[in-house]
Amino acid sequence: MLNYGYINGKNIICLIFCLFCVCESLFAQTYVVTRYADNNGLPSRIVRDVLQDKNGFIWVAGNNGLYKFDGQSFKPFLASLKDTLGLRDNKITTLFEGLDGQLWIGTPKVLH
Repeated sequence: MLNYGYINGKNIICLIFCLFCVCESLFAQTYVVTRYADNNGLPSRIVRDVLQDKNGFIWVAGNNGLYKFDGQSFKPFLASLKDTLGLRDNKITTLFEGLDGQLWIGTPKVLH
C-alpha cells in the first residue's frame, strides 16, 4: 500500500497559492507613466481640471489657460483682448463636455 501522507490540505493550499502567484505575474500589465510639466510642454504646474473628450483629446485647465493634448504635444488656447468670441480669462477652473460634444469652459468671470 502506498503512503500519500505528504498530500494534505495544507500542501494543496500552498500549491494553489503558488500557482496563482505565477499565473498572476504572467498576465500582469505594465504601465508607462509620463510626467508632464513646464519643461516638456505643459506651461503651468497648477492644473484645476482635466477632461478627456469623446474624440480622445485631453483638455487641461489651469491658471495659464486651456491646453489640448493630442498624445504628443499641448496646444494652448489663451485669452485675447482682441478676440470677442474666445476666452475672456486665462484662469480656467472647470471643464465639462455636453451630450452634443460641446466643450464648456468655466472661469471665475464667465462660462464659455
